[in-house]
Amino acid sequence: MEAVKETQSRSKFRQHKAGRLRRSFAVQAVAFLILLSALAAAFLGIASSKLRSLNSTVAPAANAAPALNRPANFSELLALPRDRIESCEIALMNLLCAEGLRGAENLNVTDCLATLDQWAGVADFDTRRHLYRFQKNPAEFDHSEAKFRVLMLGMVLQNNFNVRYNPDRITPAGVFEPNDVFFADSRDVLLHGLLGPRRMGTCSSLPVLYIAVGRRLGYPLKLVKTKSHLVARWDSPSEQFNIETSGRGVGWYDDEHFKQWPLPVSDEEIKTMGLLKSLTPIQELATFLSIRGACLAAMGRTDEAIACYEHAVRLEPESLAPRLALAAARQEIARSSSAAWADFDHPEFNSATPNFPGSPFAKRPIPLSLPGGEPVSDSPNIAPLLGGAGGGFTLPMHGPNESRQAVGAPPIPRPGLHPGSRQPNPFLPTTPQLRIPNPYQQGGP
Repeated sequence: MEAVKETQSRSKFRQHKAGRLRRSFAVQAVAFLILLSALAAAFLGIASSKLRSLNSTVAPAANAAPALNRPANFSELLALPRDRIESCEIALMNLLCAEGLRGAENLNVTDCLATLDQWAGVADFDTRRHLYRFQKNPAEFDHSEAKFRVLMLGMVLQNNFNVRYNPDRITPAGVFEPNDVFFADSRDVLLHGLLGPRRMGTCSSLPVLYIAVGRRLGYPLKLVKTKSHLVARWDSPSEQFNIETSGRGVGWYDDEHFKQWPLPVSDEEIKTMGLLKSLTPIQELATFLSIRGACLAAMGRTDEAIACYEHAVRLEPESLAPRLALAAARQEIARSSSAAWADFDHPEFNSATPNFPGSPFAKRPIPLSLPGGEPVSDSPNIAPLLGGAGGGFTLPMHGPNESRQAVGAPPIPRPGLHPGSRQPNPFLPTTPQLRIPNPYQQGGP
C-alpha cells in the first residue's frame, strides 16, 4: 500500500514538474517572440529612417515628374501646344522624332519606354544596395551623393546593359564626319538606337538616355547644349555639375571645361546659340527636331528637313542654331538645281562677297522670317545677328568638292584626345566592384 502511494506521489511530482517545464517553455517562447518583434521593429525603423533620408536627398520619381502627355505619333507631337510640351517626357519626344527615319523601321515606342522603366528599376536597386559605400567613404565621391548616384547610373547602363558609343562614329576630338554620314542612321543619334539590340549611340543620344532613366529615379537632370556637343546636367538648388556620358564611365565638369572642349566657344556664341544652359522641354523638342531634320537631309528628304527646322525655330526663337540649320537646308535646295544657280534670288537672301572661287553663290545672311512672313525672332539681341541692314552674321557656304559641315543639329564630337585625356578622374571609386574606367581614355570609348 505504501509502495502504491509512493508511486502515485512520484507520478504527480513528475506531472507537476512537466507542467512547470511546459509553462516555462511557453514563457520563454513568448519572450523570444517579443524580442524578435522588437528587433524587427528596430530594423524597420532604421530602414525607414534611411529611406526618409534618401528621399529627402532625391525625391521619388512619382513626385518629381508631372503627369505625362502621351502623343501617339510624330504628327500628334507637333500638334501639342506649348503648355503640354512642358509636361511631355523627354524619352517620348525623342523616340517620336525617329518616326519614319532610316534605322527606325522597327521602332516600337511602347517597348522602348518599357525598357527605360526596367533599366531604371535595376539602377535604383543597385544604387540603394551600394549606398553604404558613399556613406562609409564620401570623400571617394567628392562628398557628393549626387555624383555617387550618377556614377552608379553609368555603371548600370554601361556594365549591365552594354550601352556604349558607336565605335564607327568615333573620330578625334574636333574632327567631324560629314552630316550625310553621321546622320545617315537615326539609331546613332536618337534614343531608340540605345534601347534596341545594338545598344549603341553617340552624344546626340547618350545624354538623353541618362536623363530619361535618371528622371525616372527622381534625379534633377537636364539636357545641355555645348558647341557641337550635348551633355547632361545635375541641376538642383544645392548642386550643379555637367555630366559627360559619351566615354567609358562618366565624368563631371564645370562650364569652363566645355568653353574649350570639344571646340572653343565665345561668350557671344553662348548667348546667341543657347549654349551651356539647362534646356526646357520645349527647347529639348527643338533640339530633337533639328536632329531629325539632319537625318531627313541625309536621306535626301530636304523639304521635310526644312519643315522640321521651321518648327524648331518657332519653338526656340531665341536660339540661332535652328535658324542656321534652316538656312543651310534652304541653300542646299538651291544648290541641288542647276537652274537655281542662275536664278536663285530669294528675298530672304541678298548678295555678298562669294566665299569660294568661281561660285555664283555668296555668304548669305540668315533668313529673318519663316514662310508667310512670320518673324524668326522679335528679340533685339538676335535680329542684328541675322543679316540684312547692318547685320553681320552670315552663313558660310562651301564649294561642291569640299567636306561640308552643316550648321545646327551638328555632328557630335567623339570622346578621345583632348586636354584632359591623360588626367585621371579623381571621383571614380577604387573598389573593384564599382570601378569604372576613366571616361576619357585615349582613343575614345
